[in-house]
Amino acid sequence: MSSRRAEIRIDASIVCDDIRQEKNDKFIFIGVYSDAIESTQIPITLPRLGIGLRARILAPGSAAFQTTLQDPNGGMVFDVRGDINYEGEPGHATWIVLISPPVILPVDGVYPLRAFVDGEPVFNDHVRVVRRPPRVEQQPASPSRPN
Repeated sequence: MSSRRAEIRIDASIVCDDIRQEKNDKFIFIGVYSDAIESTQIPITLPRLGIGLRARILAPGSAAFQTTLQDPNGGMVFDVRGDINYEGEPGHATWIVLISPPVILPVDGVYPLRAFVDGEPVFNDHVRVVRRPPRVEQQPASPSRPN
């Protein structure tokens, strides 16, 4: 393990239902949320939530990494912590992939998504949760018969 502190910049995030890794190390993002997680019922229980963070390693080394998602009232939805160790060339882009256990999104609103390296904030984004009205399916009109 390196005694140098890794320097990491997070460029973007993807929020989705799941993330898989192929044998060739490419990632598959399944059920990507473009703007918001929408549901007719709130709270929402999701079997998992995938968070992909596109990171650029500016300096190799080791660092403690943390990602949090909070509800609009400040309650913690998840808090994932781990270590990053990178010994390759500086400037390398990679994905930091997080798959949560089941999560409950208790209210609609804006959920802050944050990432920290050694306790310092390196990324601040959000996930919107929106209640949408149920879809009403209209029955096709029957042709009327002349009298």
